[in-house]
Amino acid sequence: NLSASIIAQPDSNPITVAIGGGGTQESLVIDLVIADRNEVRLTSTSSKLIGGSTSAGMLDLYITNVGTANDSYLIELDSSSADDWTTSLSLVSVTLAPGESANLSLSALHSGVTSSSIVVLKVTSTTNDEVSSSLNISLEPQTASSSLAVLFDDDSAQPGETIHGSVVLTNTGNGEDILSLETVGMSCGLSSTHTLAAGESTASLPFSCVLSTNAVAGNQALTFRTMSTIDPSATSDVSRIYTVEAVWDSAQVITFEFSENQISMERNGGSSITVSLENSANVEVNGKMDVLGMDQSVFVIEFVDMLTGATTEDFTLPANGRASFKLTIDTLSSEPLTTSLNIRFTSSISGSVETSESPDLLVEVNAPEDPPSGIDFGFASLDNQTSMGILASGWILALLTLLVLRFTTRSKDEQEEEILEEEEEEEEERELAKDECRIEDGGRISCPKCDMRLGVPAGSEPPFRFSCPSCSERISVVL
Repeated sequence: NLSASIIAQPDSNPITVAIGGGGTQESLVIDLVIADRNEVRLTSTSSKLIGGSTSAGMLDLYITNVGTANDSYLIELDSSSADDWTTSLSLVSVTLAPGESANLSLSALHSGVTSSSIVVLKVTSTTNDEVSSSLNISLEPQTASSSLAVLFDDDSAQPGETIHGSVVLTNTGNGEDILSLETVGMSCGLSSTHTLAAGESTASLPFSCVLSTNAVAGNQALTFRTMSTIDPSATSDVSRIYTVEAVWDSAQVITFEFSENQISMERNGGSSITVSLENSANVEVNGKMDVLGMDQSVFVIEFVDMLTGATTEDFTLPANGRASFKLTIDTLSSEPLTTSLNIRFTSSISGSVETSESPDLLVEVNAPEDPPSGIDFGFASLDNQTSMGILASGWILALLTLLVLRFTTRSKDEQEEEILEEEEEEEEERELAKDECRIEDGGRISCPKCDMRLGVPAGSEPPFRFSCPSCSERISVVL
């Protein structure tokens, strides 16, 4: 029984076989031929190839001639059970010397499958088809996913200040991927891409975010977003909570502005201006407006929210919010008057109470126009007393002349009728202004604007003013 060493070279060597005994001996010369050995071996770095739908997966394989003679090989791929995959080989044939190896690449791209398939790769000698080597390769669709670990070093700051921390990104998919990382809605210096093998993580990545100067106080969410290159739909958002601290100027939480610096009105009249409020804090403020420095028995004061139309002294302003109110002042005085008022704003903010006052607002009740002082003829003037005397004398003379003419030219009945008409005219009431009305029978009044029949407010005696509940018109009730 003879066996050749694996390192033996092909050759032919004579061998003499001798047999002897009892004085006799026989020998036989035999040629021992060591023939060439044909053998091939196919190996790979993995039995799985992971491929995507937009990016092909790659698998490296190696063909080695483990025989003793040069040989050529055919490379075949059986993908009959992988209809949803597109595969390709980098080589279809190769010639190798004894002990020589060649690299072979297999690529695969799927068309939307979710399960794996098996392909068979086979290498066969062209000199002896019984010499071959094969591998079963599992084609698996690549899944893209990632995880993100976020650690805050400082998660609370005032507007304009900075929060910062670090993140670690891990590829939790089953293949190599290029993952992008960014923050949403706020720049934190974290926009980057990272190429990671399956299960691989980045080093700690620092981030730093400057809060907006208009940031609203309270808990806010900072969102980190990762996206896969092989599957753009594989996007993952991770949110973490940070706190914006409340800040305000205790000297003036509410800033305000008058549309005018003064109000003028006629006696028993009224006027209005706009009061604009702005919340300078980054947190909601609730409050109330009070008028100071004005005799409430002489003036009627009313605040109307210009957004809702409601009559109210209360206000609610969101963080950095604004509101406007119509300030109406009616006077009950029949005398000229000049005074000033202030508005005090009392605000409740984050459990604290702050107060501030507006600058002075001048209020004037105008005096009636002075009657004419005498008569001016241009070339001469007469004072009131002289003018009245002359006018009275003229009127008396005119009346006497008229009476003489009437009584001498008209009948007694006509004279009596004329006198009656004059008396009725004298008794006629003066004409009402467009915003005036009188109390009618039954103790009710009619709005001059919308004709709504209204009851008289309890305890009110003419003259007085109030607002029509139907059309909001200011009504003057006169005698």
